[in-house]
Amino acid sequence: ERTILLFFHGLGDTAAGWGDLVPHFAQACPAIDKIIVPTAPTVAVTVNGGAQCTAWFDIVISSFSPMELLAAVNKRPPYIDNSMVDVLYVLNKELEAACAASATRLNVIVGGFSQGAHMAFMVGAQLEAIAAKSLAGGGPVVACTGIVMLSGVIFGLDDLRRGIAAATPAAVPILQCHGTADPVIPLLGAQMTSAALRKMGWAGYEFKEFAGMAHSSCPEEIQLVVDFLKRASAPASAPAPAPPAGDRSEAYLRIPHNDKSYPPGQEV
Repeated sequence: ERTILLFFHGLGDTAAGWGDLVPHFAQACPAIDKIIVPTAPTVAVTVNGGAQCTAWFDIVISSFSPMELLAAVNKRPPYIDNSMVDVLYVLNKELEAACAASATRLNVIVGGFSQGAHMAFMVGAQLEAIAAKSLAGGGPVVACTGIVMLSGVIFGLDDLRRGIAAATPAAVPILQCHGTADPVIPLLGAQMTSAALRKMGWAGYEFKEFAGMAHSSCPEEIQLVVDFLKRASAPASAPAPAPPAGDRSEAYLRIPHNDKSYPPGQEV
């Protein structure tokens, strides 16, 4: 059994921006074998006046006002498929390592801050459906064991619902945190996301508001995240079944909408 944490930074940030917290997560959660913090590509972002910055997708609004937020959370973000390809490339490298180590299970915890919170949900919520479609011929069990969403919202949830397996809301726990004084993404946006997830019947879902916290973090939130990561990285209660016989090196995750495979080592 192998467990990884994939964490996505926010708009305009890089992996280096999490250089202090990631070692803390690693030390506090020894059951996590590897933490991966990728850096988003640099693209033009509408909400930034078209200026180029690191972003997982374009945010096509002029501000985070309540009306624009309401419109944005119902639309699939531009460029999101490009980022999904990059994520599957990373996950397939980890899947290859799991196969090489004869692991029967690859547990994936996903987390993100701000724009990265959407990425965390998009990847984690769809992972079961992607794995079920991609790995029928062999390879270890691939499962999302937890989703952490910090100071962010979900965009295009109606579109995402189509890629979520029916059993996922009951199986994958979610921790969502937001500050009441966030000037970048208003608390209302997080509350809209929270209401939508509850309506979906997400069983292991927790939403925590932090009084006075801005678009940042606080010690209480970090401790809550650590506690969640410990639970999400705990060994499975039952061992995964042995994977089917066959060439396990050919077990690759595929992007949902076009069934393309992105094996390790391939340029994307």
